[in-house]
Amino acid sequence: MEFVITTVNKTEDAEKLAEDLVRNGLSPCVNLIEANNSVYMWNGEIVHEREHILLIKGKDHKKISEFLGKNHPYEVPEIIWFSGEISSDEYNNWFNSYFANETHN
Repeated sequence: MEFVITTVNKTEDAEKLAEDLVRNGLSPCVNLIEANNSVYMWNGEIVHEREHILLIKGKDHKKISEFLGKNHPYEVPEIIWFSGEISSDEYNNWFNSYFANETHN
């Protein structure tokens, strides 16, 4: 399993990205972590902003990253990926059955 993390500042953007990722066969599940405080440098200034974290679960971080690059509302979106192993047989079966199902493509 691969995980991709991104952030957005609007709830509706988070929900739309999550639904589109699931609908387009890229992720069986996207966790939306409600607004948190972010502090970052942008255009030479320190910005304080409330952002939502999307934890995207999938099998192909490159396809997910490409999708985010085309559909993310930010000019420079945060896109970070890492891999993990599923330790639950039941969850593993559910996860893999999503990718075997062509109805969401």
